[in-house]
Amino acid sequence: MAEEGRSRRKTRSKTRRVVALIAVFVLGLGVLVGIQWAMNPWSMSLPGRATLTGYWQGEVTYGPDDNRRIVLELTYSRGRGPNIGGNAKVCGTQNAAYRVFGDTHDYSGSRFRLDPSWLEDKPGLYLNYLEGEWDGDLLRFHGALTLIHPDGSTRSSSTTNADGTVITSEDPQVRFEMRRSTSDGYDSAC
Repeated sequence: MAEEGRSRRKTRSKTRRVVALIAVFVLGLGVLVGIQWAMNPWSMSLPGRATLTGYWQGEVTYGPDDNRRIVLELTYSRGRGPNIGGNAKVCGTQNAAYRVFGDTHDYSGSRFRLDPSWLEDKPGLYLNYLEGEWDGDLLRFHGALTLIHPDGSTRSSSTTNADGTVITSEDPQVRFEMRRSTSDGYDSAC
């Protein structure tokens, strides 16, 4: 009977240790999530509060009669380096895909910069940099386009596309707005 009592105490002791270990793990995870939210409140969706991260869509004007659909996926990047990451697509006569990265300019994430990196070096106009403002379900951007010529240069002030149209500009400026979207909207673009 004494041995049976020791066996129960050992079982209870092991159970308490496992429960304590699980509690420490959950508490630690909660602390990490709390620290992320405290340091970057724009990166996490809380009930009744929007987040900068997610899917966005809009229309950007590249030139006269050249409006293109743009979709954007923003993510929070942990660790060193830029704290915003993601992807973008611009749809038009020449579809373009980008990786984007950047940083917030303020604690709330209401002002930020994105640096798109195009995935192909074909001639055409590409997003260069984007300065952004975030207000709930609206993003406002201003930035510049880079013109890549058929020879790969970006210095000349004009070029002729394969279809004969002339594009003239060093770094044309763009301004546009984007609104919330979904992953389906992003996936089906272009």
